[in-house]
Amino acid sequence: MTGADDVGFDDHLGAAKPLGRAGFVVSRKALRRAVDRNRLKRLLREMLRVEREVLAGVERLVAAPGAARERELESARIGREQAAVGAEAPKAVTLVRDDGSAVAIPQALETIRDDAAQAAARLARAAVDGTTRGLCQDLVAGLEELLAAVEKAAAADKQGKQAVDPPAKHEYLPEPLASNLGGHGGSHAYLVHEFVDSVNRQRLPRINVWEAVRYCAPGFIAHKSALMGGRLLKVPDWGDAPNR
Repeated sequence: MTGADDVGFDDHLGAAKPLGRAGFVVSRKALRRAVDRNRLKRLLREMLRVEREVLAGVERLVAAPGAARERELESARIGREQAAVGAEAPKAVTLVRDDGSAVAIPQALETIRDDAAQAAARLARAAVDGTTRGLCQDLVAGLEELLAAVEKAAAADKQGKQAVDPPAKHEYLPEPLASNLGGHGGSHAYLVHEFVDSVNRQRLPRINVWEAVRYCAPGFIAHKSALMGGRLLKVPDWGDAPNR
């Protein structure tokens, strides 16, 4: 989500144009308890509902400002609603951090909190312009994406598997593997094909034993180090695969 410093302006329309939007991928292991996920969803839905109302109010003021005094009063009222959105974010952050299984969600919520505080401060001083509207637009977009990610993870957990969008193309795989990717989001089909193809062609697989030990060795050595009270240990290197 972008803040006021990251907003571009159209000189002719005076409208704020966000330079980017954040995407969230939430594992179904995040918020392991269903009750916590449901509480988070309720919080996000309420924050999104209020934020949409704030954005609608800001857009009305931008389109038809009205008398100065009326504008100030209406802006202050909308600002209080905006501040309420920001006040809910720490509650959601606490909920996620208490669970201890999610990392990206608290960071996204803290960004939402900060942007909401900035928008509320601008509305409190009746600074209803393209920058304020851009902040509110980003808040709506960020909450929509975060809520969608949490709901997707919850639905995947309910089905007993993580929701994964399959690759659009599988030209690398022969039939019938291309039509049935198997588990783990399709990784099984690629792993099996690579292994069988390397045997048939008598070639080294892309993930060969030399690559495998490089992936695994640090974990084994870290475990050994932990058993020795954190002693520094050298991770061995068995070299590169032969060229053949």
